[in-house]
Amino acid sequence: MNGSKRLLILLLCLLLAAAGAVAVNSLDAGNDTAATAAATLPDITTVLPATQALAALTETVPEVTEPRTVPDIPDITTVAEISATQPESAGTTAAAPAQETAAPPSRDTILGYTAVPITPGVINEDSLTDKDDRRVYSFTLDTSAGVRTLVTHSAKEGAGYLWFFYLYEVYKAGGDTGETSYRFLSKQSVAQSEESSLSALTGLYPGSYIIVATCGTVFSDEYFDLTLKADTEGYYEQEPNDNIFAYNEIMTDRPVTGVSSNIGLLDEDWFMFTLTETTVVNIRFAHDVKKIETVAWLLELTDGKGNSYYFDRSLVVDEENLSGDICLPAGNYFYSVKANISNYTEYTVTVNTRDAAGYETEYNDAPQTANRLEFSRWSVSVRGSVSDRLGATDKDWFYFDIPASGIVSVSLQHDDYERSRDAWRVLLYNESNEVVWSQNSALNETTVVSPYIGLDAGRYYLRVDADNLLINNGTYTLNVQYSALDGWESERNNSLPAADEITVGEQISGCIVTTGIDFDEDLYCFTVEESAGYIVSFSHTAIDGAEQGWLIDVLDADGEKLTGFDSLYHDGNRRSDVLLLEPGKYYVKISSGLHFSPRRYTVEIIKTQG
Repeated sequence: MNGSKRLLILLLCLLLAAAGAVAVNSLDAGNDTAATAAATLPDITTVLPATQALAALTETVPEVTEPRTVPDIPDITTVAEISATQPESAGTTAAAPAQETAAPPSRDTILGYTAVPITPGVINEDSLTDKDDRRVYSFTLDTSAGVRTLVTHSAKEGAGYLWFFYLYEVYKAGGDTGETSYRFLSKQSVAQSEESSLSALTGLYPGSYIIVATCGTVFSDEYFDLTLKADTEGYYEQEPNDNIFAYNEIMTDRPVTGVSSNIGLLDEDWFMFTLTETTVVNIRFAHDVKKIETVAWLLELTDGKGNSYYFDRSLVVDEENLSGDICLPAGNYFYSVKANISNYTEYTVTVNTRDAAGYETEYNDAPQTANRLEFSRWSVSVRGSVSDRLGATDKDWFYFDIPASGIVSVSLQHDDYERSRDAWRVLLYNESNEVVWSQNSALNETTVVSPYIGLDAGRYYLRVDADNLLINNGTYTLNVQYSALDGWESERNNSLPAADEITVGEQISGCIVTTGIDFDEDLYCFTVEESAGYIVSFSHTAIDGAEQGWLIDVLDADGEKLTGFDSLYHDGNRRSDVLLLEPGKYYVKISSGLHFSPRRYTVEIIKTQG
């Protein structure tokens, strides 16, 4: 990223931060006053007018929408948990003492001191002469690096801080010929009870930087050793990346290390990655584990155009959060890490990728954007996952066309997650948006299979979601099989107007299916041409048990019941009494008995002697 572009991004970040500053609770008691001070930093830059900065940025950044609102989530407030997110110290650790409210050194006070050049890995011994004294150190990076500062000294008893170390970026406000300015990045507090203090990680771009050492809450003229540590081999998050305009561009399949810096507002870290073709991504967010049950980060994957693909809350006690497999078309995508509590815990983000063959492709959250399923020898399979999102859950829509009446079977498969909670729902719709079949799948139910579903030629839709179920982003496989077949019911034939017509003396088969909380009803219409005796025959493969599986009713032309009988599991064949029927239209209704069975059944209207 060139210097002028970074400057424009930096200036816009300052404008946005100034407009959106809010008070927050801090987990890190040792940085309470740093947060307060950073929120009121003196203006030490020359700021472009907002309209000018925005005009320049819109030429290089993607379209964005209004920012989303984040649900309220409680912070950690108990003293016992204060040290949970502090960086590990090389020496002994004492309780974090309270800090005095003092703003970081301003530009004017920095310019009064000569900067001492320092080199990574070299120990620099120094001290302060009085409480108003300060030391300024400068260093330059030729490449991006992850930077820490190590301060060692002779530890003493007490709860005070001996020194504060402030890290700044040095740049020219208004271009190469402009005034030298400093942007505050981070603060390190060195307690007098600690022999060694290692700062939080800060990712830095190539450029010039200074470190300013000032007196802490307790003055001491003793010597300290300052060592700059710069890792140029790693891959680090770099400030400012606090919004979608100021993202870090990252590569896929390579971990990037970041820290939610606490320099005022709760930090937001934005990353952008580019896909050159349709690709499956599975984003891993990982960090050290602390035994605290609270939300530390809010994670979201978006495309900058209002579409959210994934949202999650990472607890301090979590080791990792996985987005699950999300298949995305070519384009730019943004992954944001928003601190929910103040903390300096390092994290890593890895955008893992794989080939997209056989996967559903987002955004397919409505029938209008459904993925097409194309049969190969009248079978098709597709893989996907249902992601949680901010204020919503993912819905995967698919559609397929069948050329002639026949039967369809749908199955959903996934790994065994050893819990009995329902986590997926599969629904089959016709073009009239009526649910033809629906079934849930539990976490420990590796396969659910629909009964044979009779369908007329036409277009049908499948939807996989987790509405009102346990959200799980594990990968599922959806399979559809089709066979052209005569002599089978056509769903939805659950009303008199939609009844399937059958001819006296011919057989028709069907299945009772589930449609959510209800069961299917199948209706058949037949016409009597002459007065005679008629029998309704109902048969199915016998099942062990005496449970009532089906109810069979004969209706007149107005839908009024003339007679009825039931069929038990072990009843392979059942027949009605002889019905003396006059010429006209009649119906047979098949519905579930007290015990549902999706088994295939066969119905026939038999004419006896007239």
